[in-house]
Amino acid sequence: GHVGLSLGLPNGRSASDSWVDEDAGYGHELLVDLAARHGSGIKVVTLSSDPLSHPNLSPTRVADSILEARSAVDAIVVDLHPSYSEVNLAVFAIADRILVPVTPDLPAMRAAMQLKDVAVEIGVRDRLSMLINRANSGVTVGDMEQTVGLSATAHIRSAGLHFVWSANAGKSLIDKFPKH
Repeated sequence: GHVGLSLGLPNGRSASDSWVDEDAGYGHELLVDLAARHGSGIKVVTLSSDPLSHPNLSPTRVADSILEARSAVDAIVVDLHPSYSEVNLAVFAIADRILVPVTPDLPAMRAAMQLKDVAVEIGVRDRLSMLINRANSGVTVGDMEQTVGLSATAHIRSAGLHFVWSANAGKSLIDKFPKH
């Protein structure tokens, strides 16, 4: 993801960089030690600076690193690319909750329905929670819940250009527009 860039954080060492060094014989680094700290208190660590090169990106290593970091923080949010890769499945397996952001459009709702079906197959259906993004866009929450087959945990209204302005300023939406 691009959370670090959106929050104006410097490019630091990624988890993948650390694992390359560890495989070369250097010491083990915790994800929390790699994380850049934002002024809001959020800590961000990127999985890789190069999404096409993951020589040491094993699903077990990713999951173990996340589990290892749990005791050092209140919550961990893993922003995953929407796929059913082995890494994503490993994260699903250890997640307490899988938040599924869904916008009120047919492709997004269809993708959420597919994820729900996969979640049933892999035994994590009870951990799914739908977040309705752009909830003020004309489709009712009830219609979305009925179509997707998931209850909505949260409704997030569209921030429009405010999100763009926040990201370009390197601030969270809450920091840039606290009354929005």
